[in-house]
Amino acid sequence: MLLVCSSLFLCFISISSIFLLAFPLELTRAQSDLYLYLCDLLCGFLLQHSYQSHYFVLGNNLAPRIASLLYAREKHLRLGAFSLYLLIR
Repeated sequence: MLLVCSSLFLCFISISSIFLLAFPLELTRAQSDLYLYLCDLLCGFLLQHSYQSHYFVLGNNLAPRIASLLYAREKHLRLGAFSLYLLIR
């Protein structure tokens, strides 16, 4: 499962400190939709498979990268990242 999740959430892993420096985040429409879908998918994983999903999120250091999506210009992406961040804690 971890190998499949690693390939699915590769773009979350690729969010680097470059995105942390540019506020608000300038994302294209396709990028914001992709991150929103991944937030929703990871929310479902966290609800259904809590132990393995929490281990994946903490092991790949996704929490600060997801928190950087809170600075996006699109409100729906900020809400998706916030709902995911509530499930991680």
